[in-house]
Amino acid sequence: MSSKVLEIAHESLDPTEKVSKSYPGRFEGKNGTLVLSSMRLPFIKEEGFLKKSYAITLNLPYKEVKNIVRRGMYLEFTDAKDKVYVFTSDISTPIVENALRELMKTPL
Repeated sequence: MSSKVLEIAHESLDPTEKVSKSYPGRFEGKNGTLVLSSMRLPFIKEEGFLKKSYAITLNLPYKEVKNIVRRGMYLEFTDAKDKVYVFTSDISTPIVENALRELMKTPL
């Protein structure tokens, strides 16, 4: 994870949270990094080639994740309001899913 992505991720987190893992990929058709913190799931969108810009397009607390479904190369997250989010990555989908499920069951 680049230092800029890490900086943006930390800005969106509670001071007691820690970044555990991150995975490059696509979320809702945008390139960026899915960050797994101790309490939430932010996605940092990255745009540009020579001059990069970054924005948080998802900042979903684990307590609001209702369901996670793996569909081939995709992970679908459903929130408490039944909104479905789609993430895909070159990293093996089971690796991302297992890391997320492990963090979600870890007590704070």
